[in-house]
Amino acid sequence: MMRSRTAFAVVVMAALGLASAQPAQAQLGKRKQTKIMKMGRHKAMSKAAAKKLTAAKTITAADIRKSQAKLRRLAAKKESLIRRGIRLLESTLKLADPDSPKYPDYLFRVAEHYNAMRMNQWKAGMAMHEKIFEAKESGDKGLARRLSKRQKLYFARADYWLRKSLTKYVLITTNKKYASYGRMDEVIFTVGDIAKSLAEQETKRKRYAKARQYSQIMMAMFSRLVKEFPRSRFIPDAL
Repeated sequence: MMRSRTAFAVVVMAALGLASAQPAQAQLGKRKQTKIMKMGRHKAMSKAAAKKLTAAKTITAADIRKSQAKLRRLAAKKESLIRRGIRLLESTLKLADPDSPKYPDYLFRVAEHYNAMRMNQWKAGMAMHEKIFEAKESGDKGLARRLSKRQKLYFARADYWLRKSLTKYVLITTNKKYASYGRMDEVIFTVGDIAKSLAEQETKRKRYAKARQYSQIMMAMFSRLVKEFPRSRFIPDAL
C-alpha cells in the first residue's frame, strides 16, 4: 500500500512537471553561476583596460611646444578664412542696394567678421604674455622688448577691428529704414557693449573725455534696448 502511494505520488509529480524541478533548479543555478563568473571576468578586463587608458603620461617641454605650434597654425588658418570672408562680404555690400531689406543683414555679417578678426588679434596678443615672461626670466632683454612690441601691434590691430565693426553696427541702429530688422536688439546691445569696452580702454589710457563719450553711447544703447525690446534675451547682460 505504501509503495503504491509512493508510486502514485511520483506519477502525479511527473505529470505536473515537479519531478524534474530539482534538476532544473540545479541547472538554473549553474547558469547563474556561469553568468556571474563571466561578468566578473568582464569587469576585471574593463578595469585593466581603463587603467591602461588612463595611465598618466609625462608631458615634456617638447609636447608643449608642439601643441603651441599647432595652435598657431590653426589661428593662422582661421585668420585666413576670416579675411576671405571679409573680402567676399565687402564686395557683396558694394553691389547690394542699401534700400534692400537684406542690406542690414549684410552690414551685420561684415561687422561680425570684423569682430571675429578683432578676437583673433586679441588672442594672439594675450598669447605673447608667456613668451615675454620667459624671455625676461632667461635674461634676454632684447627678445623681451621685441616680443612686447609685437604684442602691442596685436592689441593695436584688435582695437582697429573693434572700431571698424562698431561703424557697421552703428549704420544699422541709426538708419530708420532698418528699424524692423530682425536682429536689431542684438545690434543695439552689441553697440552698447563695444562702447563699454572702448570706454574702459580710454579710461586706462587716461583719455577721460573719450571715455565719457563712449560711456554716454553705452548708456543710450542699453536704455534703448530696454525701452524698445523689453523681452530681449540681451537685457540681463545690459543691466
